[in-house]
Amino acid sequence: MHSQKLTLRCYAEQESESLWIAVCIDLCLAAQGESYCEARKRLDRQIDSYIFDAIDGEDQRDADQLLHRKAPLSNSSNII
Repeated sequence: MHSQKLTLRCYAEQESESLWIAVCIDLCLAAQGESYCEARKRLDRQIDSYIFDAIDGEDQRDADQLLHRKAPLSNSSNII
């Protein structure tokens, strides 16, 4: 399989003193943590798992659709 560049749009925001939310807009994934680093690490693990499943796992036949779909419009207002 040829290696391809995949650009994902993600952001994180602090909801309260001890709650951070990290979101990957393009894959519709989200994670939370008590700090930015924790939320980011959790989101990174979700992204890794998602991409693995799309490329090497159960979802191989749908990989192109899963990895190149457009972000839902409802999330686009959060992009700065």
